[in-house]
Amino acid sequence: MDKSWMHKSRLSKEYELGVENFIKFGFSNTSTSYIGCPWLKCENCEKHSRKDVRDHLYVNGIDESYKIWFWHGETLTNSYFYGECSKFDTHTCEENDVGSVKEMIEVAHEEYSKDPNGFEKLLIDAEKPLYEGCKKYTKLSTLVKLYNLKVRYGWSDISFSELLKTLKEILPTTNELPNSLYEAKKTLGALGMEYEKIHACPNNCCLYRKEFANATESPECGQLR
Repeated sequence: MDKSWMHKSRLSKEYELGVENFIKFGFSNTSTSYIGCPWLKCENCEKHSRKDVRDHLYVNGIDESYKIWFWHGETLTNSYFYGECSKFDTHTCEENDVGSVKEMIEVAHEEYSKDPNGFEKLLIDAEKPLYEGCKKYTKLSTLVKLYNLKVRYGWSDISFSELLKTLKEILPTTNELPNSLYEAKKTLGALGMEYEKIHACPNNCCLYRKEFANATESPECGQLR
């Protein structure tokens, strides 16, 4: 489906036609009166009526990164799995964690071909608000954001578990945050968010992996490991 209209002026006839085609497509794949709204502030996590989705997209515009309408029934293509943000490169999307979660789930879709129930649970966690009334974060996007911080700043497993426990106590009682790293990893592991520490040369010219995994000095500059 041609989606070049997404890059046009929000007031153009082409954009209006694109919005109507999107709404028609979205509601053709649901049995309810509501669909996820792809406006940037709704991020497909908030569901609205046909009229409200139309108003949001006419006035505010669509999230232009949402090019394959996965949340509205469009079939994923294999080529999409090798885009800018894969499960092996989660940190490229740290400024938009909700967006990265969606993309990682799309990657996980292929791995869940024999476990539809497991994939359905991922989808539920991706849409479930962190707590009642929370508009910005879902259960899954929160875990991805926190885990990214853990990896980036080298937090220990113990400190991360303590953080989860503390946040769970601070948040409203009905929050969906797990209270241990073990519980968090059961969800994140399904997204492929395992990580490995790799030694690097102090001169940033070599990573000790693959054929250099057992090297004792840099093949580039000779610096000892």
